[in-house]
Amino acid sequence: LPENHNETLPEGGKYEEGAEVTVDVSYSANKEVVIGEKTYVFSGWSTSDADIENGKFTMPNKDVTLIGTWTEKAENPGPGPDEPGKDQYNVTYKWTGLPENHNETLPEGGKYEEGETVTVDTSFVKGQEVIVGGKTYVFSGWDQTGSFAMPAEDVTINGSWSEKLVTPTPGPDPVDPTPGEPDDPTPPSGGYVPRPRPVTPPVVDVPEIDVPLVETPVVEFVEPEVPLTEAPELPEAEVPEEDVPLADIPKTGDSGLSLWAMLAAFSLAGILALGRKLRTK
Repeated sequence: LPENHNETLPEGGKYEEGAEVTVDVSYSANKEVVIGEKTYVFSGWSTSDADIENGKFTMPNKDVTLIGTWTEKAENPGPGPDEPGKDQYNVTYKWTGLPENHNETLPEGGKYEEGETVTVDTSFVKGQEVIVGGKTYVFSGWDQTGSFAMPAEDVTINGSWSEKLVTPTPGPDPVDPTPGEPDDPTPPSGGYVPRPRPVTPPVVDVPEIDVPLVETPVVEFVEPEVPLTEAPELPEAEVPEEDVPLADIPKTGDSGLSLWAMLAAFSLAGILALGRKLRTK
């Protein structure tokens, strides 16, 4: 722009990293200003420090500089005496969805020759919100974005607004009734009905069943009394030494008889010992 212009550069600001920044829309692409007798056209805002999408960007961890340029609009001198004029076609903006009492201004279109570059308006971008009559409306964006070459026909660029549904803020969590106090059957003014408290099952006493015990009979062992027979006393006989017969030296074949005699003696001794023991008990 020349030095004698009266345009005011938008103010920037300070933002934290990660904050969402909305690009100024007071100067949008294709805006024209007249200074002196010349017309200047604005290119729109751009930056290499962040990615602008739908008129917004996320603040990085560095400063961001938005740059825009103005270019002098070449005046159409009109056709020469032997040159026929070129046909021009209309670009029109239309939108739907806003109530009749809104104050938003529909962007102006223009006339373009075939093949001329047309830049779509960015003063209204996708996701932009306006409040009309206490309700919020969200813009869908234009069905054409960026720029395009003008065809040999009129072009209508369309957009739409839709009412934003407000999700009610959930209230505080309900508080259970105080244990030990009876539940109030009347619901409170907020509409919250207390949940019933869990029912504790009753304790059932199971009677003990007396099971008779069978006594094991005690078997007494009766020891039989074995009568002991006293050996008769025999008179002592005196035998002269010379009359005592001497036993013969055992011969071959007499060992079996001696063995039987020893076994009989041991058996008799065992019987006598058993009888004595039983009598002692």
